[in-house]
Amino acid sequence: MIGIGNFSCSHLGLDCSGRLEREHITYDPPKIVILCAFHNQVVNRIRRILALRLKEQHLRGRLHNLNRELCYDLMCKFRFSSAFLGNMDKACENVAAHLGLVSSRLDWYERLRSRPAVQPGSIRVRRKPIVVGDPVMLWDWEITVLDSAQAKRKGPRRTREAKRC
Repeated sequence: MIGIGNFSCSHLGLDCSGRLEREHITYDPPKIVILCAFHNQVVNRIRRILALRLKEQHLRGRLHNLNRELCYDLMCKFRFSSAFLGNMDKACENVAAHLGLVSSRLDWYERLRSRPAVQPGSIRVRRKPIVVGDPVMLWDWEITVLDSAQAKRKGPRRTREAKRC
């Protein structure tokens, strides 16, 4: 892919394809990069599987700025196969079905993506990417909850006033 004017894909390489698009890596503060359509979809799928894996650990699948930046930074370290997008769609559908999430055209990830990023919560997790192939054909995440006592808490904490009653 050849850049347009002064712009080119921020992950320029042999796997680039499609028109150039602006991608919000973070919203507050705003960090915007230029990616080709293929790499924009790649980072989208990496975020999507991360959100699914977080939900699998009974955590909110929100993509705060730290997770969004992590996905982009890790994507920039690899090259991707043209089959990556199809493989990831199937993998995401399988995980979503396992979690009982019904997919539709405007599925839960699209609704999640349209919300502004949130600040990280108090439950700490370790996110380790699992990358298959060179060029990459499949991506997954291993999620380890570091604050397990908080993750097991089912409902909201009772306030001091409620405990007195």
